[in-house]
Amino acid sequence: AAAGYMVHEANKAVDLLDKAGISATLIDLYSLPFDTDAFLDHVGESNGMVLTLEDNFGGGIGSAVADALLESGDAFRLKQMHVKRIPKSARTPEEMLRMCGLSAEDIVKATKEMLGV
Repeated sequence: AAAGYMVHEANKAVDLLDKAGISATLIDLYSLPFDTDAFLDHVGESNGMVLTLEDNFGGGIGSAVADALLESGDAFRLKQMHVKRIPKSARTPEEMLRMCGLSAEDIVKATKEMLGV
């Protein structure tokens, strides 16, 4: 699940995962609050694994998703990816994402770790 700019990076990761034979669904959470029921329906079809992406410090989408998953009472596995530090400088948006650990490749790595592959 992602929003804003991170949707574009997540789309790249979904393509890379597809090439590796791993099926992934991207949910664009374009507004908070989001449609919890629709979100949980999608998550239920994903073996209960959710990865959230934020182009800022944690506490936004990741927290809202965690709340929805917890309140559902169902068993889900959640990993939150977000900025942990702001790099002092970067040349391109792609370099900034790599420095923050949020590039498509980082997303693929985190997804594979969740799946144990």
